[in-house]
Amino acid sequence: MSAAEVIIEDTYLISHFCADGMAETNRYLTMADNGTVNGHSPTDSAQQEWIVKKKPGCSTTLPLYSVQNVASGLYLGFGGNATHGTSAKGQSTTCYWVFIREGMSYRLQTPDGTMSVGIGNCTNPPENVPVGLAGDGRGPNEARRWAFIPGPRVYPIVGGNYVITCKATKTVLDNGDHYTKIGNRIIGWKPHGGKNQIWTLKIKPGTDLYEIFCFENGIALGKAAANLAPATAVTLQKTPLLFQVRNLGGEFYRLSVIVDGKNTNYVLDVTASDPKPGALIIVHPCHGGDNQQFKLQRVD
Repeated sequence: MSAAEVIIEDTYLISHFCADGMAETNRYLTMADNGTVNGHSPTDSAQQEWIVKKKPGCSTTLPLYSVQNVASGLYLGFGGNATHGTSAKGQSTTCYWVFIREGMSYRLQTPDGTMSVGIGNCTNPPENVPVGLAGDGRGPNEARRWAFIPGPRVYPIVGGNYVITCKATKTVLDNGDHYTKIGNRIIGWKPHGGKNQIWTLKIKPGTDLYEIFCFENGIALGKAAANLAPATAVTLQKTPLLFQVRNLGGEFYRLSVIVDGKNTNYVLDVTASDPKPGALIIVHPCHGGDNQQFKLQRVD
């Protein structure tokens, strides 16, 4: 790592430092479900895990970095003008920061150098303490110090809303006629941009596994059958299937069903690589075919 590249691109837990700058306050940068950002005690949740990436082609003296929340896929930002007291928040557009190293910790500074990410109470912060911008001439500098701790897991994709397209058929996962009934089957259909073709991937706390929910009704992808068998239909269910998502190189992924912490060798599949609208979405033993590979296109 060069002197200019002050932090390595990785997934981190971001822990606040106390007033003496030598110990942590047990408050971790956390993005809530509503996109607000606060300091919270450890939860072993992807809401407290952040992906740090350098801006491509950055030519500034100090490189710029984005900080993206793993659970939501939103970027750490402030949603408007950078002024003292502005609350930090999640935003779908990329926001860039300068990292200033201070001993064992860092400051996250706006590119113009006027504001840093901090908290109001730096010595004994309460649970869910608000996180916001602080002018560098206002208040104790220690309120704006953060430790970056490499995260315990590696995630192939961030949580959020996606269109899921089969490599073999070019069709997408579709909730039929906007079904809301438990047990309705999921089908493949030509993409049309409807909300019934958008799926929310949520990371199960304490794991690198994903649950999938229909965006328009919040009902999970599951199965009605008690046990797995070849060509088990994927349906709307109260209990979600749990998937391991693995990149296969490039833009395609395999979604494997996990039961009791074990890979079952069953994967998401479009029946018989059938491109006709209405083909059933199933889970089926893995054979490596293109009908078991999917592109996950994020929808903001």
